[in-house]
Amino acid sequence: MLKRKLPAESVNNLQSSSKKGHWSMGLKASMNDTELTVYKDDYIVIIKDKFPKAKYHYLILPHQTINSLKNLSKDHLPLLQHMDVTGRNFVSKFSSSSVPFRFGYHAIPSMR
Repeated sequence: MLKRKLPAESVNNLQSSSKKGHWSMGLKASMNDTELTVYKDDYIVIIKDKFPKAKYHYLILPHQTINSLKNLSKDHLPLLQHMDVTGRNFVSKFSSSSVPFRFGYHAIPSMR
């Protein structure tokens, strides 16, 4: 059985992509991107969505890792309240918009 070798260019692409990490970790990288960050404090960061589905599309992300809504407990309530209040204060500067903002949580984040 013969084994084919990948062209050098393909090997280099694989090596460079493995250094960047898995695609699902994109939000962690975006949380540190100063061009995307519009607000940051000790508990959360608000970033512009890289692929907006609306005129204003922001993500409010906790610094704390929470893998799923199923992992939430009553101990997370202050964090969730902080996310909600901060998000509502943030969007108040767009109050001239005739379209109301919608808020939601991802049950299982597709990215981290």
